[in-house]
Amino acid sequence: KQSPPACKAAAQAEVRLSMSTIFHTFYRNIETPSRVWDASGTCKVQLLRSIGKWSTGTKTECSILNCYLETIASSKHLIYIENQFFIGNTAGEGVSNTIPSALVNRILQAHRNKEAFRVVIII
Repeated sequence: KQSPPACKAAAQAEVRLSMSTIFHTFYRNIETPSRVWDASGTCKVQLLRSIGKWSTGTKTECSILNCYLETIASSKHLIYIENQFFIGNTAGEGVSNTIPSALVNRILQAHRNKEAFRVVIII
């Protein structure tokens, strides 16, 4: 299976490039789907970097956030998240991240439906 050009080039690069350089060199030249499924395996994996206006001067790229929210909402028995930058606020002030609210909503749904359900977050 061929790797997307941006992934192959990034993996082989021996010099450090700023995200802005990588974005302008590769991202505009490939069509990036929100999800890529490999039908031959059992794991569903997404590898993208969130890009904000502050780093590239473009519209915020939200595919990782959207994937988190969709995956949390459709989870059946377990949510396992490893993220060193996990941050959020459910009070509606400060940090604008809807992942904590999505987790709370899924936990409440499991409680209402009396489902065996677990959430593990490694920070």
